[in-house]
Amino acid sequence: MKMCFPPLALIFYTDALPEGVGGDARGPVIRIRSKYRKDQGIHQHELEHVRQWWRTLGLHSVLYFVSRRYRLWAEAQAYQMQRWYPRSDGLYLSLNDVAIRLSQPRYKLGITVVQAVEYITGRRRPN
Repeated sequence: MKMCFPPLALIFYTDALPEGVGGDARGPVIRIRSKYRKDQGIHQHELEHVRQWWRTLGLHSVLYFVSRRYRLWAEAQAYQMQRWYPRSDGLYLSLNDVAIRLSQPRYKLGITVVQAVEYITGRRRPN
C-alpha cells in the first residue's frame, strides 16, 4: 500500500481484480494489478478517476454507474491522461491503443474506435 497526493488516494497492489482489468478506482481507493506496479500510465489513469471523485465530492461514484454520458467523459479523460505517462516497459500507449480500450464492451458505451479517438482528443463531446 502507498499513499498518494494530490489527489489524496490509497493505492493497493493486488491481483484480486476482474480478468482483463489492470486497475480500478473506487472513491479515493485504487487497486492495481501487481504486475503494473511500475506502470505510470495506469497509475495516472486511476488517479484521474480519484480526482473526478474529489471534484464531484463523491458523486462520481454514482454518476459513473448511472450515466453513460458521464462514464464516457470520465473514461475519455482518464485515457487521455494515461497516454502521457509510460508503461512499465518505458513505452507509451498510442492514441489508437487507448481508443481500442475505451471502445471495449466492458464500459457499455456502444462506441467505435473512431468515435473513441474523437472523445479522447476532445473533437467530440459525449451526448
